[in-house]
Amino acid sequence: MKKWWKPAVLFLILLGFLLYPPAVLAEIRVDFEDESYGMGRHWKALASFSEHAGLDSVKDTYHKPGEARVFFWDLRYRDGRTLKRMDPIDYNSENEIRVKDMAFYINGFYAGKLEGEELLQAFAPNEQVEAYETDTGSLGLLIKGEDSQLIPTEYFQEFYSGIARQYARTGIFYLIPLLAAAVFVAEFYRRRIWKGRESRFFLAVDTVLYAAGVAAIVLVLIGAFTGSSELNPDESESIYSVQYYIGHLMPPDARTLSLDAYSAFGTARLTELNLFYIFAAQIARLFTFEHGTRLFSVLMFAGLMYFLFWNLKKNRFLLCALFLTPQVWYLYTYCTSDALDFAVGVLVLYQIANPDSMLHGLARDGIHKCGVWKLLLLGFLFSNIFMSKQNYYVLAIYAVCMLLADLFAVPKEERRQRFAVYLCFAGAALLFLGIRYIPEFVHYGIQRGGVLREMQEAIAIPKLNPASPPAEQSSAFNLHGKGVPLADILFHMGLNKTLLRSFVGTYGSLQFPSPDWYMWLMGLLYLVFLSVVCWQVLREKGHRERKVKLGFLFICGMISYVLVIYNAWFIDFQAQGRYMLPVLIFAAHAAALKPEIPRQRWFQILICATALLSLYSFGLYCVPNIQPPY
Repeated sequence: MKKWWKPAVLFLILLGFLLYPPAVLAEIRVDFEDESYGMGRHWKALASFSEHAGLDSVKDTYHKPGEARVFFWDLRYRDGRTLKRMDPIDYNSENEIRVKDMAFYINGFYAGKLEGEELLQAFAPNEQVEAYETDTGSLGLLIKGEDSQLIPTEYFQEFYSGIARQYARTGIFYLIPLLAAAVFVAEFYRRRIWKGRESRFFLAVDTVLYAAGVAAIVLVLIGAFTGSSELNPDESESIYSVQYYIGHLMPPDARTLSLDAYSAFGTARLTELNLFYIFAAQIARLFTFEHGTRLFSVLMFAGLMYFLFWNLKKNRFLLCALFLTPQVWYLYTYCTSDALDFAVGVLVLYQIANPDSMLHGLARDGIHKCGVWKLLLLGFLFSNIFMSKQNYYVLAIYAVCMLLADLFAVPKEERRQRFAVYLCFAGAALLFLGIRYIPEFVHYGIQRGGVLREMQEAIAIPKLNPASPPAEQSSAFNLHGKGVPLADILFHMGLNKTLLRSFVGTYGSLQFPSPDWYMWLMGLLYLVFLSVVCWQVLREKGHRERKVKLGFLFICGMISYVLVIYNAWFIDFQAQGRYMLPVLIFAAHAAALKPEIPRQRWFQILICATALLSLYSFGLYCVPNIQPPY
């Protein structure tokens, strides 16, 4: 019985769900006759489990030309009364709206649609909208006020409840993977945390961190599937780029792109070398819902957490990369190439800081023993550094410095082989980078930078255009050209305070900050961390290479900081903490310089503290605030 009780419980849960499904996820897709109709974002749906329908009942509206989609959970699908009304548009409009049909999806499965005369029977318009059947058989709507409403009739309720009951049990296809995930989480804890416990202290610490990691994944999932793209920084351009690669295989020529691909700065994500958009598109093309463009980010975050706890016993320094600030977690709630850049940084950290990594094995044993495939795999990984955003280029400096320090730390007779491996490794990275540049060369030849600059000057709005006279530019743009001294940037414009605040947890486009006490407490913990790590490494006798590496890590961190200052002074004053996230990589490696540090109690307690504080900030000030505005 002991062997079979888990499968028996799972079977009973699934059987109960099949016999009496508790809820369904309903999607209503409104298809307009005009395939270029772009006002679908105004189409609203109010759904409530009670008879009351207030502002909290307004559901998300996802739109693209020619359609609008709304989603809502339905506990009352058997009587069809959850949908209270649909509002075609929220202002007086003289233009006729023609609805070709309404398609219904229950739990992601197509369940049926209403069209023509059926739509007239399904909804009763209020006095501010006139509904009629057009000559083409679609539903015509004339809006006469600012509060147009379509009220579901008994005909709608009967139709909806019928298809909802018919497809309600399809939800088991989602329940099964959820139950499987829950079983996996429990089994992973039992095998990797509970069975591998070294002492009561480490068991308690690892349990807290594991629970924090699982909670972070859940919060990222909630943020990714409910968050508004309007509130996340630059997400609209990223979504456009992912959607482009759903329908195209090759990178585009910037000169052929629609204006929708460009930001107000005159830049387009599709002109980046980053592979994020290509990878995200391959995941998104498998799903129909709007937030499919974020799935790749969510999967990366779950993968990073799995990678962290799988290597927890031997590589506890990796905790610094994911638990020192929730700003990292926020990257994975929306569609942004920063998510891939940081994930690449964590893998690069693992390869460089872990003496048992594939990279160090290759350098120690040679290519002939390890295999060319390992060389190519590492080359592809490190080539992504040069395809990332500019603030991650510092990882290349970090990698070179650390590998050179390792080169001079080994006996002289081993240096030649190691150096030869490094050259082959660099060649593999350049090979993949060259492959990525092929379509760029086809489009622009050797004039890529000049073409992109011309496009920027032609498209950017005057206030954000580098070609505009400084007096006509935005007050935060090109401060150096306006004569603002560097001292003002550093000491009088709040750069450092804003940078710290947004590094430890400020969300959206810097409009959702965490409390001041949280910011200062996290800053204090960082100071303790850096002070103790530096003191322990520097006071240790011998191990000169560790001190050299610590110096290199400090220089890399300062380069990241200087790059932020440069951007704020010469380009645009944006003191965004995500620009400084590479310093987490350097901090983690600093903790790994002395193997004893990540296993010391002060380190474990500090990481637990930052993890719990991160959950507080992320759970209370990020996820609730990035919900769509109504």
